[in-house]
Amino acid sequence: MAQFAIEGMKLRMSNLMRPLALPFAGGLVSAMVLFSMLVPSFPAGAARNMSNDVPTAFYQEPSVKSVAPFGISDDEIVVEVMLDDQGQVIGYNLPQGKVNAEIRSEIENTLLFARFTPALSFGQPMAGKLLLSFRRSRIDVKG
Repeated sequence: MAQFAIEGMKLRMSNLMRPLALPFAGGLVSAMVLFSMLVPSFPAGAARNMSNDVPTAFYQEPSVKSVAPFGISDDEIVVEVMLDDQGQVIGYNLPQGKVNAEIRSEIENTLLFARFTPALSFGQPMAGKLLLSFRRSRIDVKG
């Protein structure tokens, strides 16, 4: 009796797998053919050839887009400007003892109308600091 049950189970498994065998074999063969057609289109030495690789700028300093035409009456003042990730001024530091109320007002007016590009880290904007050198004739940026 047990022998008949085992034989019946083998027959059912054989009948179950036969309808799946042909589609499985066809899918496997077609996948191998399509893959073998794609392989020659991949360049073999592209991963090892780095002569034309462009270096990535991991960090880019903030910079000045535009400055309002306000004049500074002092010879030269270096101001540290703190920028947020939008390029907006969030604070600044003036040199100690050298700045009076008139010069402070001129610097604040200049910073109020100046436009900045924020710092970039891996292409994402982030907060940063910028050193601005105010002179009578022009503004120099040192990042």
